[in-house]
Amino acid sequence: MDLQNQIESLFDGQSFEPALFDSYPNKQRFKLSDGGATVEQLLFSLQKAHGILADIFADGSPLVVCLRTRSEDSLFSHRALLSELYNAGINISGRHSLWMSPVTHDERYDQSVEEWWFNLAFEVPLSSLHPLLWCTHASDFGSIRLRPVCTVYLFNIRSHVMVLPFDARTMDVIGADQTLLASLRSKHTKHTQVHESCEPSIGILPDVDY
Repeated sequence: MDLQNQIESLFDGQSFEPALFDSYPNKQRFKLSDGGATVEQLLFSLQKAHGILADIFADGSPLVVCLRTRSEDSLFSHRALLSELYNAGINISGRHSLWMSPVTHDERYDQSVEEWWFNLAFEVPLSSLHPLLWCTHASDFGSIRLRPVCTVYLFNIRSHVMVLPFDARTMDVIGADQTLLASLRSKHTKHTQVHESCEPSIGILPDVDY
């Protein structure tokens, strides 16, 4: 099965839906940083996120990345995005999936103009975690490059886990592996934010100050 079909088969095809985190019972939001100087905040959040992700992929599963952005134009309009990834040391592997999907009418910036989601999924070694996280976390700081204009999703498809590293402040983890989520909460308690869960066995721990 190609990467597109594998990703779209997770979470009943709702992987990219904005409401997934609120509706899915097994999830965790991690608090990564709490302010401070720009460089200090960035490095601190990178260290925390890397530790959490190292545990998520400790089973040796491939790290599947999906980059997602929107456009009115063709795939060629995203050459600048691919250039930013290349400069960050993120190489697109031989195994990848590239597809476009329509932006729904209600989600369009201008409802009279047709828009498309540009999706690029590929496998990378765990050594690529740091540059990937840099690209997502740097989006919080206008003075820091590189920061490709896209949303980054990380998947452990074998464990049915998806990670959305928003920025230098928070990172969401959603998945069916309750044992893994409980282990993450236990080990990374200080990084946890409060969120209600529909599943009592993986209840969310209260926020803890540093």
